[in-house]
Amino acid sequence: MIRFTNTANGRSAVRDVSGYGRLHKFADGGSAWFFNGGASVRVYAGNKAYPAGWYIVHGRFRLTITPDNTRDFPHLHADVENLCRTLA
Repeated sequence: MIRFTNTANGRSAVRDVSGYGRLHKFADGGSAWFFNGGASVRVYAGNKAYPAGWYIVHGRFRLTITPDNTRDFPHLHADVENLCRTLA
């Protein structure tokens, strides 16, 4: 379980992010994460592949992180919630 709170307006959300994950690191510094279940993923402003936000993702999915910290979900078969929108 994880709680997120927007300190500006006091709204909060509790989410279950339990599940399994596997990490594969590449020689260039990038990585691929394989998930079955839930995860909390921050995507930074300026990301080239996926919109910025803080996401709760549930299902089977892969997260790739390139050496320049670009984050992408190339094979997303999951429910996705952008907590930035939820707590706005």
